[in-house]
Amino acid sequence: MVEIRPETLLEALAKPAAGDAPWLRALEESRVASDARRPTVEAALHAILAVEFGARFVLHTHPTAVLSILCSPLARAFAEQRRYPDEVVLTGVASCVVPYIDPGRELAIAVRAEVCRFVEKHGSPPAVILMENHGMIAVGSSWLAALEATLMTVKAARITMAAAVLGGVRPLSATAVGRIDGREDEQYRRSLLR
Repeated sequence: MVEIRPETLLEALAKPAAGDAPWLRALEESRVASDARRPTVEAALHAILAVEFGARFVLHTHPTAVLSILCSPLARAFAEQRRYPDEVVLTGVASCVVPYIDPGRELAIAVRAEVCRFVEKHGSPPAVILMENHGMIAVGSSWLAALEATLMTVKAARITMAAAVLGGVRPLSATAVGRIDGREDEQYRRSLLR
């Protein structure tokens, strides 16, 4: 774990790109402890989601089952559909999708843009961001919410692949997703993770 100053990375993102060296310098300058290891090139993902979109916990992983779908032509459909009620409760009505971008500065900028589009469409930030050919990010107000969203996305990926063998996925209708998302009892379940 490397503690960073997010504002240092956000300032670096605001400057024009000039190759990898300035970004690597910004990563080093973002460290709270000067003797700490250099943060991952993806540290700005955490900074953007925390500072600009209010995520308390950001969990970026590369689960095999999820990557199997993100490396296929089904990535967008997987993100936009929900297959069962618990998926709606723990990951929201849809996930945000980011086309493949080289990890680092440019990916952070692309994630910001796609999350802004998602907020415009859905009214709130996504619980899950799916990056094609790369991995996923789960955000939450608690570590448990981010972990549960990750585990539910992995489960949905496994179900999607198993359903493909049986003729394909039969997703929930938009009406069913909306009903589940708005139910008081499901809102209560979500609150237990916060």
